[in-house]
Amino acid sequence: KKMTKSKEDKFSPNNSIKLYGYDVYFNDLKDLFENKRFPKVVLLTGEKGIGKFTLAFHLINYFFTKESKKPYDLKNFTINTQSDFYNQILLNVNENFNYIGKLDNKRVSVENIREIKKKFTTSSLNNLPRFTVLDDADLFNANSANALLKLIEEPSDLNYFILINNKRKRIIDTLRSRSLEFKIFFSNNEKKAILENLAKNFDVILEPYSNFISKTTPGTLIKVSECLSSLKINDDKNLYDSVEILLDKLKKNKNEIYLESIKFLLDYEIEKKLKIKNYDFLNLSFIKKNITKLLFEYENFGLSKNSVLESFKSLPKNV
Repeated sequence: KKMTKSKEDKFSPNNSIKLYGYDVYFNDLKDLFENKRFPKVVLLTGEKGIGKFTLAFHLINYFFTKESKKPYDLKNFTINTQSDFYNQILLNVNENFNYIGKLDNKRVSVENIREIKKKFTTSSLNNLPRFTVLDDADLFNANSANALLKLIEEPSDLNYFILINNKRKRIIDTLRSRSLEFKIFFSNNEKKAILENLAKNFDVILEPYSNFISKTTPGTLIKVSECLSSLKINDDKNLYDSVEILLDKLKKNKNEIYLESIKFLLDYEIEKKLKIKNYDFLNLSFIKKNITKLLFEYENFGLSKNSVLESFKSLPKNV
């Protein structure tokens, strides 16, 4: 995937020039690499939007620029945007970095794995490590996982794989067993600090959702806040009308941010109801599960918009 800068990928890791909150994780992985103990497969596990891919992108930039004239700023955890390595990645001409995943709105397939293998066998070796980042490893099917395992098990001292596990499904055991897993977790205060830095960096207004950070991740909240703001959806707007706007956008653009925004608004609405009245928690959980199932069917199987919208009417009205 060509990681060029554009308005459409404002929050892509290549635009996250500064890394926030990952000092300990970064240094642990850096030390493994410098002590020649970096595993062939690293598994970064944590909630979607916590910053795992951004961590991987910063690490790789550090590895390849530390001996250059324009190195990674280790003191401030900042990528040097003038480095040749960084700009080669943007142009998709660097043979030592591969990415496959949701940046191109595709899940990793067997064909993608074969393309990586072909690239490994046809590209000229420069005696430098080659890193492949595979997003959404938790969504790999058995065929994709087996193809990757075969590639991993081929003898090579230069090929490294970083798998991103967003914990939406149980990751295939054989992948986990071949990996050194880093479980990414931040306290609410740490997430709040990361969120504030991201909001300032990307010039995003978080209100009225900033206090919801304990229920989500900084990356998700930043993207959703920007999406809702751009569509003029705020806390005063009727939930039904907001969801209809987002469903139409999702059908037209197939961008998962619209789906993430609907799920966010659903969680936000349920949280508000639980605070202002003694609603039945189990009933609300059942309604959420049903709505989530219908959203999946809308996205993947063409379920009618009206069916999804009707499900939102099952939420109890505020009294």
